[in-house]
Amino acid sequence: MFKPGLSADEGTVALNPPAELNETDVVQDVQRYHAYGHSGSMQPIVRQASPTTSNYGLTYPAGTAVSVRGDFDTLDNPFHYTSDPTGDRYSPKPAAGLHFIIFQPTIGNFNRTRLAMDGHYSDRTLDVPPRSYNAGINAVLHTTHRQNFMVPPRLHRSFPLAEFLA
Repeated sequence: MFKPGLSADEGTVALNPPAELNETDVVQDVQRYHAYGHSGSMQPIVRQASPTTSNYGLTYPAGTAVSVRGDFDTLDNPFHYTSDPTGDRYSPKPAAGLHFIIFQPTIGNFNRTRLAMDGHYSDRTLDVPPRSYNAGINAVLHTTHRQNFMVPPRLHRSFPLAEFLA
């Protein structure tokens, strides 16, 4: 899931990716293992290249991830409809599913991250087909529904200064 050749101590539940992982590391993994990891391929895109100060005065060092994500499993078959039953492999039976949510600061960052998952960067493409088993988890995922939502700038939200009430 993360990157080829990575090993973890027995009992490890989660791995925190190294902040200094970059495109060169991913390319070297492809040259050595003929594979790249799902999470590892995205790290050069989702991390800040330089220190950044937020609008709240907090300074985040270079290497800080700018996306926030979460996911949860489901068996409730919430997508009980489709406009393309054949293409979506639709079935009315309950099926295992995954709801995946991610908050990213810009749609551009989201798009670059999606491309990196498939081994595409701005100046190169990794020498591994995007849906092969050497490309991480994308080889076994079949996305049937996708919804993107944009959060409006604070000035245009319903309660733009609510955080100052606390």
